[in-house]
Amino acid sequence: MLADARSKEKGRVESLFPKLELAGEGPHLNAINISSFRYLDVSSVSQGTAGAARIFRSSGTSAQGRSLSSFSEAGLAAYKSAITDGFTQMLKSRGADPKARGISLIPPTADWPESSLAAMVEWLGEAMPVAYLKVPDGVHEEPKFLDDFGNLLKNQDSPVWIFGTSFHFVPLIDRGLLPVLPRGSLAFYTGGTKGKVRDVGESWLIDSLERGFRIPRSRIVSEYGMSELASAAYTAPGPGRALRFQKNVVPFVVNGLRQPLDGHPTEPDSKDSLIMTASRSGTGLLGVFDFNRVDIPAPIVTEDVVRLAADGSFELLGRAHTAPLKGCSMLAENSNDSSNVSSNAGSHNGSYDDVEKTPHRATISAPASESPKRLENRFVLGAVEAFIKSHEALDAMVQAIESRKAAKLALDDLLVSITKVLHHQDAWMSCMAASGVGSIGKRLLIIPPNSHPLAVVYPMTLALASGCAVSIRLNRGQSHPGSFICRLVRRLLGAGIQIELLPPEFRFRKTKFKAAPSQDPVWDAVMAFGDDATIDVIRSSVPESTRVIGHGEAIAVSMIHLKNLEANLPEILRDTLSLMQQGCMSSRLLGIFVPPEVSAARLADGVQEVLQKQWWSDWGEVLPDRHQAGILLRSLGQKTLRWPGRGLPVVQVALDAEPATFGPQIRVCPILAGTPVQDVMENWRKAWPQIKLLTLPSEIQGSNFPPGIDVRPLGRANQPAWDGLHFGQPIFLPS
Repeated sequence: MLADARSKEKGRVESLFPKLELAGEGPHLNAINISSFRYLDVSSVSQGTAGAARIFRSSGTSAQGRSLSSFSEAGLAAYKSAITDGFTQMLKSRGADPKARGISLIPPTADWPESSLAAMVEWLGEAMPVAYLKVPDGVHEEPKFLDDFGNLLKNQDSPVWIFGTSFHFVPLIDRGLLPVLPRGSLAFYTGGTKGKVRDVGESWLIDSLERGFRIPRSRIVSEYGMSELASAAYTAPGPGRALRFQKNVVPFVVNGLRQPLDGHPTEPDSKDSLIMTASRSGTGLLGVFDFNRVDIPAPIVTEDVVRLAADGSFELLGRAHTAPLKGCSMLAENSNDSSNVSSNAGSHNGSYDDVEKTPHRATISAPASESPKRLENRFVLGAVEAFIKSHEALDAMVQAIESRKAAKLALDDLLVSITKVLHHQDAWMSCMAASGVGSIGKRLLIIPPNSHPLAVVYPMTLALASGCAVSIRLNRGQSHPGSFICRLVRRLLGAGIQIELLPPEFRFRKTKFKAAPSQDPVWDAVMAFGDDATIDVIRSSVPESTRVIGHGEAIAVSMIHLKNLEANLPEILRDTLSLMQQGCMSSRLLGIFVPPEVSAARLADGVQEVLQKQWWSDWGEVLPDRHQAGILLRSLGQKTLRWPGRGLPVVQVALDAEPATFGPQIRVCPILAGTPVQDVMENWRKAWPQIKLLTLPSEIQGSNFPPGIDVRPLGRANQPAWDGLHFGQPIFLPS
């Protein structure tokens, strides 16, 4: 009985592994999506055995969890041999002594027992001398660190190599703790800053290491690896910063999906899975045949987007655009979260999340203790309106959501939202009174969502016009000068409207804020766009006297009749794509009432046909690589995908009524004709209580909806009038 259960489980798990079709190279292969390591014992499934000599875990995030990679005795021996040999060959390719002395900022395995990165350095220490240096936690430890570093460099004629993660190097750079290395030395960096220190780009990191260590940038090498593999890639010698894997590793790119030729494609009960198409060069999801990973005799498809050259070198473009479920209050960067990684500064998924619990924070000026001079209400609104109408705002939104048409729709919707209060003083005063802004105090900190920048405009404008001193904590995507928020703030400052921007590395600390004001700013209220967990963390991190304002997650859905699909499509697109599924009220699910004879496959075909007819020719935009890669990942196992190629949009049929969670995708759910709208909403709310908005065309009527549902006309999801409320509650009401 137990054997039968194990056999069934093995079959169930194997069904989750997609098929891979590598152009011109034989039959289909079973491939492993790297996300499988997060919830399956992949080694046992692929080998049909259990047990492991050693287990490594990747650095994890609250959204995705930590993957588990198990190695048998033979697999571990092959891993160790491959890593040591690959690093030695890399040293030789740089003209370095393969027995050169090493310095590791990576802690030993005693401190990081589940880290493949720590194990890697430990294995290197068995083949060549390696000394460990601990990054100082504070100023009092800096003299000892410099003394220890100096003792390791006494023989200036003997080159060394130093290995660290980006978040190890950044504080050393900031505090001037990089000594001059002997001529011929090498510096290796891997991983991003993980939200633990000031977020930096790869160019800045390389420039800073070059200046600090006094070595040429050609001697600064990026390492790319992950705990799921048994090999690593390094910056290839020569011009550029392309990466190249060590021997016995064959990279490829996954760049498309297709249905099996011999199956019954797209029917909901079909047993045939989608097949990934791949090639040995081009742009797409990085795939790896790692023949050093003997416990996993299958290619692994990663979640990284690369540009792969025919010679096997590749440029890392970033992560596939696959965000966790978020709605109106899309997940703000958690005040103590370390999940965000700078993907351009190397990558290694070893377990090094727990090294630094308290992230670095910059010294920032406190908001003025006195409230600023109150500005004429309409002056503030007029300045905001002028910016929204500008080409500058459009350019910034195009950068943010990667579609010119969608950016224009989003800004048009925002203008509709503020028009009422902008031109009618009575409406504006009513809006101010209803918002509750007068009760929050004079100092407000706003933490905007990670996704799109428009959510901050409404509360920011209300607060500024009421006389609040407003600070905005930027996230990493908004911190560059060309971002929507930075451009808007420059416009406001130019008009004499004061506002403060805080850097992404700012974090709250669990203190009573008794330090000098210049060190620990104090706000009367904090407005956070995040889920309930994020808001709870912020609440626990600020003084008890500070109000925390947050409304939690909220997502929107729409419903139509199939017969009116073509007529309603423009409004459907406005609701679904005007913020490219990244905005406050972007619809996540389109319910379509269909007669019983219409299958899910026919529905997908019908929606795709209408989309191509009306929208494809008008917009004609190219799907960004990260969006395409994200759709590939999320679409594996979906039997009713319509993949139109490089362009927008993509149609998926959600048989389980699961809302889409990313990118330019129309996710539709068939609803049996005649089903009351109220019943549909009640069922959807049971599965997704975050649903708070429904848009309907005029021909669909309904009443007695579940509490907390805001019903608006189709096409008006992103056009709520500024009335001081948010789903019927004052926008500044403390959570």
